Amino acid sequence: MEIDTKAIKIKMVELGIDSYVDMAKRTGLDRITLSNVINGKSKPSSETMDALYKVLELTPEEAGRIFFK
Repeated sequence: MEIDTKAIKIKMVELGIDSYVDMAKRTGLDRITLSNVINGKSKPSSETMDALYKVLELTPEEAGRIFFK
C-alpha cells in the first residue's frame, strides 16, 4: 500500500498544522511514527489512518485517494 504523502502535507497546511509535533499532539500518535508515515518511510496502521482521517477532517473519498493510492 502506497499513500499520497503530498496530499497529507497539503491538508496539514490547509488546517494550520505546521509541524509533526503539532500533528502528534492532535492525533495522540508518536511524532516519529507520523514522520515516517507522512514521509513515505513506513506504512500506516489502521489506527494511524483513523487518527489522520479524523484530525485532517478527510471525507471518505479523500481518505480513499490518500491511503489507497
